[in-house]
Amino acid sequence: METTVIACIKNRIGSGPSCAGSGSEAIAEALEAALREKGMGVAVRRIQCLGSCKEGPNMRIAPGGPMFHHLTLADVPRLVEAISAFLTAKGPS
Repeated sequence: METTVIACIKNRIGSGPSCAGSGSEAIAEALEAALREKGMGVAVRRIQCLGSCKEGPNMRIAPGGPMFHHLTLADVPRLVEAISAFLTAKGPS
């Protein structure tokens, strides 16, 4: 199975926090651009919920990778590094 980054883009209307309301869509776009620039071949898949709305924006490296919470655009380089480390640890597929 190919490594993918799962990004929550849930936009909760009304009360309560949401990943999209906290900028997750812009973070996903910036991450896609950074991954493309590095030629990493990792897709960013947008979904509606990772179940941690109060800790958002949230992303997860899948399958079997770590979850990231409270993300901002400034975290994109750190995410790219984490994805690179995950791929290295995983080895060739």
